[in-house]
Amino acid sequence: MKSRYRAYCFATGEIGTGIATPAGAIEIATGSARDLKTEIEVVARLAYDNETLLVPGVPEAADQQEALDALCQFVDWAGDRFMAKRVWHTSDEIRENFASMTRRHLEGDS
Repeated sequence: MKSRYRAYCFATGEIGTGIATPAGAIEIATGSARDLKTEIEVVARLAYDNETLLVPGVPEAADQQEALDALCQFVDWAGDRFMAKRVWHTSDEIRENFASMTRRHLEGDS
């Protein structure tokens, strides 16, 4: 059976992929490595280094709430674009994951 890969976003807006979501990142999609790579390369913005993939609007956000709103808008848009593959999380899932991560951080259990 193939491993499910995760796509995740850091507070900087940088998108990464791997078999696990690192601490401090929010998981935005799951699927095969090939599907994630293909979809992310189509929808993400390329950073100035011409290698780093970014969630549009997150690096420019004035605060954490604006960044979260940009991330939610992005995953909803990407999810609609690739609905058949069902790999993208919804904005509601992203908000819940963010709230859970924030609670753990405030409780000191990062």
